[in-house]
Amino acid sequence: PHAAYWAMYCGYKLGDADKIMLFKDIAERDTSMLNFVRQYEAEAYLLKKDTTMYVKSLQVGFEQYPNFAFFFPRLAEYYVKKGQYGKALDLSERALKADSTSLLFKFAKSTALLNLGRYDESIQLCLKIIKENASFSDAYYNIGLAYFNQAIELNKDRQKYRANKEKIITLYQRSKPYMEKFRELVPTAKSKWLAPLYTIYLNLNMGKEFDEIDKLRKEKY
Repeated sequence: PHAAYWAMYCGYKLGDADKIMLFKDIAERDTSMLNFVRQYEAEAYLLKKDTTMYVKSLQVGFEQYPNFAFFFPRLAEYYVKKGQYGKALDLSERALKADSTSLLFKFAKSTALLNLGRYDESIQLCLKIIKENASFSDAYYNIGLAYFNQAIELNKDRQKYRANKEKIITLYQRSKPYMEKFRELVPTAKSKWLAPLYTIYLNLNMGKEFDEIDKLRKEKY
């Protein structure tokens, strides 16, 4: 079994799906390396462009090794790309049962909640993450986006704009410090903070800040 594991590893390094899977059944008996065996199986299906089996192998790997670095982020990413936010939330909650201290799992849950429109829950979870790690940049982004998205949603109903104007402005004001903090921590992530800050500064009539961000926006194109 251990020799079969190394055969799988060599196939993985060669990027050859058939060589990865050649001794798969034997390699699975090497329990000391089974987490990596599961990873290489998933990689083989990815190379074969067999999405169904790739996802299934990620699910099997996660169930066996929820704390292993390979399975969770890829499975969560797949669910998010497919818009399956409920599944992403369920995945993160199961991951937290395995390790309730993981900031990665907490952040994944906050993102799932954000995507589901459960903004207050997402914000509260991100505040806890920041309390544990003040430099966790994406937690600031999620909070900023949670307030920002609510403002955008209210703004869509133009017939009720006057009635909602004060609340919309308040939401932009709440979003602003978190989005600015995210920009400060990750200045290179313009694709994430540029458009929200542009909209925030515009709606809050912040001339100086708006001019600066507008200049950056035009440079982008």
